[in-house]
Amino acid sequence: LPTTRTQLWVAAFGLPFERAVRFHRVVGRLLVACIVAHGAAATARHGTAVLSLQPVAGSHGHAPLAGLLAAALFGTVAAFAQEPLRRQRFEVFYYTHFLFVP
Repeated sequence: LPTTRTQLWVAAFGLPFERAVRFHRVVGRLLVACIVAHGAAATARHGTAVLSLQPVAGSHGHAPLAGLLAAALFGTVAAFAQEPLRRQRFEVFYYTHFLFVP
C-alpha cells in the first residue's frame, strides 16, 4: 500500500502518518516473507530448474521469468529500505520504490 502524507488511505481512515508508515513497513515485511516462502516451495518442488529461464516441467510449461523478475525488483526495494542504506542513500531508496509503477 502506498503511503504519503496526502494519501487517500490516511485521510479515509483517519490514521496518523506515522501509523500509516508503520503499517506500510509491516506489509512490506510480510510480502518479503511470502516471496521467500513461495520461492522456497517452488525450489523444493521443482529443484533448481526454477532458477533458469526455461519452462519448468509440471508447471503447465511456464517459464519462471516473471516471478524471478518480480522477486528481484522487490528484493531491490527491500534492500534499499533497510535503515543503513535508506539513511545513506535516500534518493536511491526513494526511486527504487517506483520500480513497480508502470
